[in-house]
Amino acid sequence: MILVAVLLICIGVILVAWGIRALRGEVNVWLVDAHKWGYVSSPYGLMMFFLGVALLPFTPDDWRLWVILIGVVIMVIGLFFPHRFLDPPWMQWLKQEHGAIMPLLQREIDKMGFHEWNRRIKTQKELEEWVQEVQHKPKERDIT
Repeated sequence: MILVAVLLICIGVILVAWGIRALRGEVNVWLVDAHKWGYVSSPYGLMMFFLGVALLPFTPDDWRLWVILIGVVIMVIGLFFPHRFLDPPWMQWLKQEHGAIMPLLQREIDKMGFHEWNRRIKTQKELEEWVQEVQHKPKERDIT
């Protein structure tokens, strides 16, 4: 039982750390949607951490249920009310100034490739120029 508890605590800490790093834009992975995974992994990581603490043998029996309930409440709040304060400043700026065209910007990143986009956009000025460039591109027609 202690091995399962320690494993859950470790997985929980790893998920929380990865989620925070993904939200801050510090994780370069093959997933362009790493940001979305950050919103999901942090609450689940906290839940696993609390579940692991509840399963430890030295946790008092009368505390176990409360520890699990706290973990569930934190997970539900984290999933339904995303922690936007962890967004990096450039993402906050994009959402605030260009929220309406975020799907268009995401498609452009998909076409360009995340690594190419990440290499090309290093400063706020470059980000603003890229947004203007995408806005002024002729619209492609979807053939369906």
